[in-house]
Amino acid sequence: MSEELINVAGCMGLANYNNRDDLVRLLKKFLVTGRNREAVDQFVAGLECCGVLAEVRQSADAWKSVFVFTPCNLTTERIENIFKIVWSEEGSNCFQKEKRLVSYWRDFILDLSGMLNDCTGTFKTLAFSLQNK
Repeated sequence: MSEELINVAGCMGLANYNNRDDLVRLLKKFLVTGRNREAVDQFVAGLECCGVLAEVRQSADAWKSVFVFTPCNLTTERIENIFKIVWSEEGSNCFQKEKRLVSYWRDFILDLSGMLNDCTGTFKTLAFSLQNK
């Protein structure tokens, strides 16, 4: 596996222990940018085509929230806002079914809120001990 990775990254000449640091540096660069280069180039070309790339380069801080992931706590409000309800005509059979389905969804959200840890906003983890018997 490691020999194949070294070969694909084009680092066969460095595959000895004397150049280990150089090899690790080049492999990291390949894994992060090299193997995705075609997709990144296509993405950049799309941004240039729309005229967005120049704006991003001019005001990178303003665009950071669009391109950089920011972790956030999972809350019941966020889960509830995933879907926007589009109701059928009031009084129709579909409307009655939708009301029932939405009540099930809201019950699920309430049950889910009990699973959320109030301190961190993350789900409590259920773990099992795997022991050889």
